Amino acid sequence: MIKNERIDRVLEIVREEKYITVEKLVNKLHYSPATIRRDLTYLAELGLIKKSYGGVSFSTGRPALVREHENTLEKITICKRASEMINDGDYVFIDGTTTTYFLGEKIIKKKDVTVCTANLKLASFLCEHGVNCYVCGGKVYDAIMTGGSYVSDMIEKFNFNVAFFAVSSVSKEGYVAHSEEYWDYIKTAIRNSEKSVLLCDSDKLKMKSNRYIGDIGIFDIMITNQDVSKELKNKFENVEFITAKY
Repeated sequence: MIKNERIDRVLEIVREEKYITVEKLVNKLHYSPATIRRDLTYLAELGLIKKSYGGVSFSTGRPALVREHENTLEKITICKRASEMINDGDYVFIDGTTTTYFLGEKIIKKKDVTVCTANLKLASFLCEHGVNCYVCGGKVYDAIMTGGSYVSDMIEKFNFNVAFFAVSSVSKEGYVAHSEEYWDYIKTAIRNSEKSVLLCDSDKLKMKSNRYIGDIGIFDIMITNQDVSKELKNKFENVEFITAKY
């Protein structure tokens, strides 16, 4: 196993276990303690894990600049499918998450689309490619996202054809986790949109949260890269579930 593959495997195990000791990682991967400790130090410096005496835990508070490089293929696949819901001339809302950023590459191929977004990085990208774009003002979070009441105030001035969102995690019961500042403007954007779409890569379906702020029933459509359970579909019959394939 080459170094990058080994590090990816270490991160995968930590994510699955939530907390694991160095000794257990050594037994699972059959590498020396010194090698495993170097890998853990590297992952900790990236903000992907948290080190503690004798072991490590998966970090749920990873910065956006780190998260945007996680599950890239899955996010691109989901956004490719989502972009099919955008028509020429549409007014589109896009939240400030790292997942929805990948809609940008598809939007620049559309004609006369107007975007309102809480993602500073996406706004810059769209502007560079001549897309008519508005940025929601407000407090800046995670270096790329704006949030708070100012975002909601600006959203109120628009009527959107479609709005796209992502969240921190979705439980097996359909509850979603994210910040309260984010949830407030989600509800405003959905109210002002003809169609609301939740984008959720498979990792978000595996993560657990200590606190949920709503459920997926608020959205019209949910796009994932893996099939959701029959129980979830039955519970939220109002939601259209779409599986995006590579």
